[in-house]
Amino acid sequence: MMQNGVSGWYARLDRCLADRNKQIDIWLSTWEQSLKSFQPIAALLPEDWPTLPANLLTDPGHVLDHLLARHDAESDGRSPRGAHPTPPRLADAVIASEMRETLINPKKPVQQSNFLMSNLPPGFRQHVEQLNLPVASQENEVDNEAEAAAVEEGRRTLSGIPLPVADTATGGGLFHARLIRRHADAHDEADDEIKKEDTRRFFSNIQLLDIDPLVVQSTKARLLLESIRHELVSFGPETPGKISRKEMEALLDEGVQQGDALQGEWPWSQQPRLVLTNPPWLRIKDRFRGMEDGSRLELRLRGLKGDKAVDFDPYVLCNGVITTPNLVQPDDKFAMTPDRFQRTMSYELVEDNTTEATNAKNAVSISYAYNSSRVTTAETRTDGWKAMKELFVLAASADSVSLTGVTIEAYASPEGEITLNEDLATNRAESAQNALMKELKRKKIETADGFYTLMAKGEDWNGFKELMNASDIADKDLILRVLEMYTDKTKREEEIRNIAKTYSEIEDQILPSLRRSEIAIAYTVEGYTNEELITYASSTPATLTVEELLFSATLFDDVNMKYTIYAACADTYSSDPRGHNNAGVCLMEMGRRNQAEEAFNSARSLDPNNQAVLNNLGAITRQKGKTDEAAALFEKAGSGPEVSYNKGLVAITQGNYGAAISNMSGTTTANLALAKLLNGDASGAKTTLENANDDSAVSSYLLAICSARLGDGEGVKRNITDALTKDGTLREKAKSDLEFQNFRSELGL
Repeated sequence: MMQNGVSGWYARLDRCLADRNKQIDIWLSTWEQSLKSFQPIAALLPEDWPTLPANLLTDPGHVLDHLLARHDAESDGRSPRGAHPTPPRLADAVIASEMRETLINPKKPVQQSNFLMSNLPPGFRQHVEQLNLPVASQENEVDNEAEAAAVEEGRRTLSGIPLPVADTATGGGLFHARLIRRHADAHDEADDEIKKEDTRRFFSNIQLLDIDPLVVQSTKARLLLESIRHELVSFGPETPGKISRKEMEALLDEGVQQGDALQGEWPWSQQPRLVLTNPPWLRIKDRFRGMEDGSRLELRLRGLKGDKAVDFDPYVLCNGVITTPNLVQPDDKFAMTPDRFQRTMSYELVEDNTTEATNAKNAVSISYAYNSSRVTTAETRTDGWKAMKELFVLAASADSVSLTGVTIEAYASPEGEITLNEDLATNRAESAQNALMKELKRKKIETADGFYTLMAKGEDWNGFKELMNASDIADKDLILRVLEMYTDKTKREEEIRNIAKTYSEIEDQILPSLRRSEIAIAYTVEGYTNEELITYASSTPATLTVEELLFSATLFDDVNMKYTIYAACADTYSSDPRGHNNAGVCLMEMGRRNQAEEAFNSARSLDPNNQAVLNNLGAITRQKGKTDEAAALFEKAGSGPEVSYNKGLVAITQGNYGAAISNMSGTTTANLALAKLLNGDASGAKTTLENANDDSAVSSYLLAICSARLGDGEGVKRNITDALTKDGTLREKAKSDLEFQNFRSELGL
């Protein structure tokens, strides 16, 4: 029983400040101020608060537990009087029982508690055991090699805490706060770097879920302050033996989330190895929410005659409800945005001597004198010709550069006999080819048959029109009209000579530019090998193009490396949404949903209509229980295998099982089987499960339900046994699952 002075303090506080949220906010902020200033909390509380009893000065977290317990009672419509949280000693006893002290082997002795699970009331003990995973091995000998392997694989901390460690009804984070103390004690004399690394390992593997947003925020603040109090976290940047506050807050954002575990919500993909919770103090509504044996539909009749009333015995219409729809699995499909990487790229030189994609303007143009096809020395000294020679040098020395072909288009100016000009254009094409062949021979570059493509274009009337249009010749409008009026080339030339006051202007300004050969030199550049891409992406990602970086990430099997490369891509090419999106997909695979959502939102800000990004945001939104919002995002995302599958998940949630089956067609997953089962096709569901590459406990459990609906008792027994072998926590569900009501005796549950 709580001492009267302490109990009275909470009542006096309520009279002083009735707003529970403000109470908690003030308490947490004062606690933090106390840690910063090294002053007692009592000296820093508002003056109008009642005087804090000495009993409450030792553990600020326990005061928070009391305030949250009173908040919990009020949210259920109960009086806060008599609302008490879990005693810290009880929490320590539960932790000691579950962790098996003999396996922890701390550097200094840990005080043993005589408050063990065996001393608890049978009902409470049974409830706790139901909510926990199978207990650890009771071997008394410590296997150092095995423990080292467990730490290396992230299955436990050096301080002896099994990972991940979860709380399905957070309640202010009491259990994890007590674990922080144990963790800090075990590292009291440890190396600073080892201590920090193990602290990161611990907080990277916490899983706390609660339906109440106030509890979630309070828990984050409490665990941060407890970690600072026990010298695991600094107020500012990272210091010896302490991780930074910023890092800790990021870890807590991932590890403490809002959700309803009793409704099957669990945002983490990795199954916890230790589950600790507060069963006796769960909210009243929680005792029925999601518990198939916690509800009953009854028909109650009362007979009335005058002043007399007779109540008939209630008639039970059904016990519990079928909860099979809640077996939908959070296997939402996340979509990568593809790269456009091409190992071999095709190029042409452009007029400024840089490179562009094929179809760029020609770099080399040879001009000719009137009625001549000779390539003069002056033409081999132009900038374009020099750029061509530099390309030839590169092709001769670098294996990655290859010349693939040359196209020569030759023209004559539109003057004189047409046939003569056609022959002149042919001769100019051949002279350009001969000039190129000499250069290639000097560089000892051999070419294959078909390397040269010669195109004699004859008189260049199109070029004439363009140049005339751009000129300031007095008669240009009339000349351009002639071009439109006459299609006969001879007639055109004749009329132009007749109307032009000074034909010499045309001869000087227009015609010389039309006597030419245009040379297009195509070449390819072979990109880095896969091995080179892996090396550069790992060491100097900024040296690669965005396409090379995106492709490089696909060469890694490890999701952490994939994420590193995509994150580097997002940082280096911040305006490209693909790096952000693909980094988000990796974060989801790593169980870091909050950070993944940030990455997807960054991608969406760059490309609001990107289908992959919209799908991925929809998947996260659905996992958070916002089905309607998710459905809207999937509609915007359009089609595609990932989108269709995720639409199927929404359809299951909405009870539209036919649509779910249609959207999930082409897959073999437990969720498709569930949709078929709920749609009345137990046989089809069974076939899907048998063909699925899914060895999970849920898959076996669904097979048991299929067998039950098909009247196959042996199948029920076999599959339930298999499911419980994989996940012992399903035992309690199976006991009360109405799917198996006709097979109770056979199951022996």
